[in-house]
Amino acid sequence: MVKPNADIKVTVNAPGSYLSDETIIEKMFTSANGEKTKALWNGGNDGKSASEGDLALCNILAFWCGGDEEQMDRLFRSSSRIRDKWDEVHGVETYGNITIKKAIRSCKEFYKPLGKTVATEDFNELVLVLIKLKPESNPRYKHGDLGKGRLFADVFKNIARYVPERKKWYIYDGIRWVADVGSLKAMEITKDLADAITIYSTTIKDEATREFFTNDFVKKWIQRGMRTTYISDAESVYPVPMKKFDSDIYLFNVKNGTIDLKDRSFREHRPEDFITKLSPVDYMPLARNERFLQFVDEITSGDTDKAKYLQKSLGYSLTGDTRFECMFFLYGETTRNGNGTLMESVLLVCGDYGTTVRPETIALKSNANSQSPSEDISRLAGIRFADISEPSRGLLLNAAQVKNMTGNDTLNARFLHENSFDFKPQFKLYVNTNYLPVITDMTVFTSNRVLIIPFDRHFEEREQDKTLKAEFEKPEVQSAILNWLLDGYDLLMGEGFKPPQSVIEATANYCHESDKISQFAEEKLIEDETAEVRTSVVYEHYKHWCDDNGCYSENSRNFNQELRKFGNVGRRA
Repeated sequence: MVKPNADIKVTVNAPGSYLSDETIIEKMFTSANGEKTKALWNGGNDGKSASEGDLALCNILAFWCGGDEEQMDRLFRSSSRIRDKWDEVHGVETYGNITIKKAIRSCKEFYKPLGKTVATEDFNELVLVLIKLKPESNPRYKHGDLGKGRLFADVFKNIARYVPERKKWYIYDGIRWVADVGSLKAMEITKDLADAITIYSTTIKDEATREFFTNDFVKKWIQRGMRTTYISDAESVYPVPMKKFDSDIYLFNVKNGTIDLKDRSFREHRPEDFITKLSPVDYMPLARNERFLQFVDEITSGDTDKAKYLQKSLGYSLTGDTRFECMFFLYGETTRNGNGTLMESVLLVCGDYGTTVRPETIALKSNANSQSPSEDISRLAGIRFADISEPSRGLLLNAAQVKNMTGNDTLNARFLHENSFDFKPQFKLYVNTNYLPVITDMTVFTSNRVLIIPFDRHFEEREQDKTLKAEFEKPEVQSAILNWLLDGYDLLMGEGFKPPQSVIEATANYCHESDKISQFAEEKLIEDETAEVRTSVVYEHYKHWCDDNGCYSENSRNFNQELRKFGNVGRRA
């Protein structure tokens, strides 16, 4: 059995480590001898004794760690080889220390990322940033962990920002900002910085400064526990509120760039736009699809005014502009009318800008709890196209909620286990349905919150194109649908939003059918200037009428207020 010998004195010019623990493990396992290294790491001895296996792994660690004894010991202890013998004292040193030193003495070459190349050719971008910041002499980066947290924040300011309301880091991925669940990406870029700091240390010419920097920075940054601390300390350096993201309501992010909807200009992605959303579509200005245009003509029954209004209303969804303060019902009394296919196609084009919303979000609830997490509302932050599909028959519309959601006022919401946050709504509500909700508060009509776009066409079995949804999912067709939506928004800005006669009539009919008090008055009240009747008596008749007609009755206070439209209501002297 080969025993480690610590008595042989050999001077070794070990450069020290250039890599973090995680990077070393990754490089060892993916190197040419990766399989052998994995076997040793997992406790194998390749037919030799356990001590020989220990030394074999330490020989490999000596190369990758640049002869850094502390890092070699730390990595060995994280392997499956670690056993009580490692800490046994043999003479004046432990078995582990003796084995590590023997491996370093026998190592003929150590890992050096720079080799013999010119420094600037091999330095990555992070090293160049460090050269500019000079962390070894910059007083901003002193003061222990706090200074190192500032260094992380300064280096990654353009791609990593902490959001207190979400209790998460947001990381820019080159296209958009993404919530970093579990801080996994933050940990990855911190490892990159740790490697860069190690490389940067070799550029420090003053020996005393380099030695201090190595001890104070390099050896700490390569430890996972210390990096976690630095990330935590960096949270308060450049935090951004949720409202900072997606705040430019006229920018629309697509796969190959960003569209400015104000003038339809197109530019490359930029982190300073603070966009979190992405449409999974390439912007191709000349893309056009005749089958989609034919489909729009079919579902609007050849009504060009209705088709144009539909195009405007859906084009409106690309922006975060909510100036019209309304919601749209794509209503068809019969099934198979095409509105579902249209909504699904637009939802795909919108990507992150669109979402489906549960019908219950706009329904009146009997057990609403204002203190509970408002998940449905919080999910709408930054959303522009909100699709509510097929609410059930008899759903009672929450008028106050609808006014709040369409009123262009700041909303407050929170996710489960997170802080509440305020946001300006950018979403427009689109309800595709065969059943219109029950509305008892007529002010949603008088304030023009509700607009009905009728879908009168019913496609018989022989008329249905079963391949249509798949056709509209093709990338080139998605680009064409995006252009149709962009054209719709341009029409809206150029011509305004005046509804066609079909929309006016459908909305008026819905209003009349919803106004149960007016219907009761038309059926049961007779105009007579000399007659008097107690309002309580009228109210009892009204409740019976509601029961007979299967509809909700208003409370007496609201009923009496509405009665004033039909006659004088007052107290007896």
